Amino acid sequence: LSTIISFVRGERVEHWRQAFTKKHYIGGKWTFATVDDFWKELDKIFVDPNLAKTAQAWLEHCYMGNRPAVEFFQDFKELVDLAGFKTTDPHVLDILQRNTRANIVQTIYASGNEPKDYDEWKVR
Repeated sequence: LSTIISFVRGERVEHWRQAFTKKHYIGGKWTFATVDDFWKELDKIFVDPNLAKTAQAWLEHCYMGNRPAVEFFQDFKELVDLAGFKTTDPHVLDILQRNTRANIVQTIYASGNEPKDYDEWKVR
C-alpha cells in the first residue's frame, strides 16, 4: 500500500499524503482490513461522485476546434459514455453538430446528404 501511495501525483498531494498516512498508517502498519478497503477509501477521495453530471457538462464544451476528427470523436464518445448517454440520443447528435467545426458542418449540409446518426457523422 505504501508503494501505491508513493505513486499518487498531483497538485497539493504531499499534504494529503502526509495526512492520509498519519490517519491510516499506525504503528508501522496500515489500518485497512483488506486491500479493497484501501481502494474504497481512495475512491471516496478521488472519484467524482457526480461523474455523469460532470461528463454532461464537459460534453457541452467538447469542441472539435483544430484537432483531428479522430481525436475529437474519441473524446466525444468517451464523454457520451461517462454521461450515461447513447450516441443515438437526439440531444447527443445536436451537441455533436454544434461542437463540430462550423466549416465541416456547412460543407455536409451543402452536400444535401445530411448524416442521420452518429456513425454517419463520424464517417463524414
